[in-house]
Amino acid sequence: MKKALLSLFLTIACASMAFSQNPATVKFSTTDTVACGSFTWSNDSIYTASTVDTYTSGDTVYVLNLVLEAPKVDTLVAVPVAGACSAHSLWNDKVWGSDGFYLDTIRIPGQCDSVIKVQVTLSGLDTLAEETATACDFYVASWGDTIRATNIGTDVTFTTATCQLLVNSLNITIKNAVVTPTKQITADGCSYDWNGINITAPNVAYYDTLLAANGCDSIISLMVTAFSGNAYDTTDLVVCDYYVNGTDTVRTTTTLTTTTEVSPGCFDHDVINLTVRYTFTDTNATIVRDTIGGCSLSWFGNTYGLNHIGQTFYAYDKTTLGECDSLVAIRLTALDGNKHDTVEVSYCGNNYTWNGNAIQATGEYTHVDSTAATATTPKCYTTHHLLFTLTDRYVDTTHRNTVNRCGSYKFPFNPTGNTTYNTDTAVFTTSGVYTEAPDGRPLISVDNATKCATHYTLTVNVIPISQNGTYEVETTACDSYDFRFFGSNVINHSVDTTIFVQRRTNNSCFDSTGHLKLTINRRSYADYNVDTCDSYTWTGFTNTTYTASTVDSLRLTNQKNSVGCDSIGRLNLVINTTPEVVIEGSWNLETSANGDGTAHLVAVCEEEGVTYAWFLGTETTPASTSETLDANVTSNTDVRLETTSLNGCVAKNWITITLGIEGSDDINVSIYPNPASRYINIESAEGLRDVVIYNAIGQQVINRTIGANMTTLDLGNLASGNYTMRITALNGEQTTRKFIVNK
Repeated sequence: MKKALLSLFLTIACASMAFSQNPATVKFSTTDTVACGSFTWSNDSIYTASTVDTYTSGDTVYVLNLVLEAPKVDTLVAVPVAGACSAHSLWNDKVWGSDGFYLDTIRIPGQCDSVIKVQVTLSGLDTLAEETATACDFYVASWGDTIRATNIGTDVTFTTATCQLLVNSLNITIKNAVVTPTKQITADGCSYDWNGINITAPNVAYYDTLLAANGCDSIISLMVTAFSGNAYDTTDLVVCDYYVNGTDTVRTTTTLTTTTEVSPGCFDHDVINLTVRYTFTDTNATIVRDTIGGCSLSWFGNTYGLNHIGQTFYAYDKTTLGECDSLVAIRLTALDGNKHDTVEVSYCGNNYTWNGNAIQATGEYTHVDSTAATATTPKCYTTHHLLFTLTDRYVDTTHRNTVNRCGSYKFPFNPTGNTTYNTDTAVFTTSGVYTEAPDGRPLISVDNATKCATHYTLTVNVIPISQNGTYEVETTACDSYDFRFFGSNVINHSVDTTIFVQRRTNNSCFDSTGHLKLTINRRSYADYNVDTCDSYTWTGFTNTTYTASTVDSLRLTNQKNSVGCDSIGRLNLVINTTPEVVIEGSWNLETSANGDGTAHLVAVCEEEGVTYAWFLGTETTPASTSETLDANVTSNTDVRLETTSLNGCVAKNWITITLGIEGSDDINVSIYPNPASRYINIESAEGLRDVVIYNAIGQQVINRTIGANMTTLDLGNLASGNYTMRITALNGEQTTRKFIVNK
């Protein structure tokens, strides 16, 4: 401390000497502080012990008086944890999952941290009344064992590491997946689509799963033994006059064939059956039109008048579908300027009006409309003719009707002929023959427009109504019930009693009275809460694949509840997204003197809060859990990066760290062509087990199982650029090759 103070004194003295020419400009800033463990000062220095220090900035001398205290270490603290065998958060907001001694830290504001040694003792007993389940292939029990066969037990005790779990009743049913033999086919063309899989390599089995009748997956497989190598696409084409085929113009009916080799031995044949038809010219040349009534003529959508006389006009006649147009022409020689129209009217009464005039007698009437005439077209007018026949107001058109009704009969008639058409009703309660209503009005129906009347003669048979019993109906429905009577509906949503009346007519009339006693039961609802990544298929229900969060429901008619009503399944779905990750760095290494090298890899992800795990080869323990990986390798090594988001979605990226000169491995492999545009061939005498292709940023873009000495890969979905191919032989040896895609 004394040495430190002396150093401070000398520093201040030197500072005073340095500014002795202008002591008024010197400033001092002193910091007195007590810190815990370490302290970082404003000059970015980190101190781990008590000290006195200074530094100068501009015209200011900064002085630090620092006292550091060490964290405290307390004695043993016993923390018994009561409860079950699982983890508990019972002390210092920490989760303790097993017995043992632990070091924990308690931070006290204004003081140094206290390091506490904690003894955790877990105790307790888990008891489960019963465990019943149905599973496919295997079932993981609550005590951790995997059950692979149907198992039924009673009063079984299972002991765990720290306590025991009792199962009073165990009833596990195991169903097995169904595996069907591989189906072999010969496919047309050079590829085959099966269950969303595009098959381009022969003699390779492809697998998929379907839901079997027992609720478990059914594994099915398909193998294409050979491709025919030819695909044909035939088109029937009809054109007018000519057809442009590439750079050629075809003007005759013919067959056009184009052959393209899409891969070695695979051809696409495009066949066009071409029919050429020709534009038709009217053999009558020009159609002459003269003395056309009126002042204009409409022809093919155009109107021609007096100013078009002596001219010729052309038009395309759109003929029958599939035919070509016909070229036609018209030439006007004259228009007579006068149009005529005739109308015949038969009317009852004397109040008919025509062109503003009252027509009161039978005869022929003429009206000339000259509104179209002008100084230049004085003969343009229209003559209207009316042939009018006046008839008696009450025409003797008698209708005889016979009706049978229960109790009474209502007859609608309109004796006044008012324009509002107020229909009256006559009610007959006794049988008989009627020509007028009970109130004395004649049974006449007058037409509103013509004022002509129709006389009715009615024979009415009124049948007395008799009582015919009482009926009781008792039924049960789910949620609602629709009961129909007299053409109306009664829908009940609760337990209810409704009186109804039903009337029937055959040889006699009678009424039936009764009661409907209705009991309403309710459907039950089952909630399916799903939290998953990227997509979800509601298997066994709608079988719909969802890619976004949603709420959906389905009526489960095959799942009845205890009261016999259907169940409603409700899906509450939350879709989380898998993080997008790119691996940057260098993993293609040159051979060093001792045959090894170090690759520096960096994971780039814009999503916050993700965690990383790097795995080398087949290791299950992460080589790094940070954003970076420095890997020292002595041979070609696979690297797998698993990136986990806050919502638990995992993105997997693969790259291969390669050493040495390309192609120096023991495996003899040929790849061609290189660069490749669409297809690349791979051959090896050792046999090919699988091929994996990575892009320039380490993402796996193709993974194929081969099982043969030669294969052809379709690169149609890859962009132009550099790629790395990892090839595994049938004996397990591996090699890497680089190639270029150039489109």
